[in-house]
Amino acid sequence: MGVAKHIIDASKATYSSIEKRLGGVFRMVPPRREFVRGLARQIQIHPPAISHRLTDLHFFVIMLASMFSLVALIFVSVRAVINFFGGRRRTPRQA
Repeated sequence: MGVAKHIIDASKATYSSIEKRLGGVFRMVPPRREFVRGLARQIQIHPPAISHRLTDLHFFVIMLASMFSLVALIFVSVRAVINFFGGRRRTPRQA
């Protein structure tokens, strides 16, 4: 265990000396104004491309289909809840 501890201590010392040496190397560098202006011109927020292709008819059809789906989901859910809580009890037929 003594050898392993010695290696760990040596690597910690080496790490500390490297950290001290490189401590002042990194500093903030402000970007050039031309770079910022060019980047601002390139980055522009556009509306999604699908909104340009989506006509009123497509939007109407999508909304109609969504409403039908919602109504069907509500009917199925209500029917499942009624059947779960014992809506109609079926009695076996007597022979």
